[in-house]
Amino acid sequence: MFKPGQNLSCTVIAQEQNGYTVSIAPDGVAAFLHTSSTLTIGTQIDACFVMLHEGRPLVADKSQLLEQGRKQLTELADKTNDPVIRETLIGVITRSGQNAIE
Repeated sequence: MFKPGQNLSCTVIAQEQNGYTVSIAPDGVAAFLHTSSTLTIGTQIDACFVMLHEGRPLVADKSQLLEQGRKQLTELADKTNDPVIRETLIGVITRSGQNAIE
């Protein structure tokens, strides 16, 4: 059906406890998006497949994954004493803001 990390285009169709039901294009397969963010019904999101959970696809919002990665890299850059590593991490963080996950 889906492979872990597979890119998906989804539409938010209903709010649930701890997230939303989304419809995966083009076939309309219902999946669960776990999030604390407030989303509007009908909003389209870029997501990726995580796993099947209780027989239903679990997806993650790619923009949230990217933001979490940036946060972790920023924390690492702030902790390092090596200026070369710090500048490298800052460069990666800067470039990640310019490019979408593909």
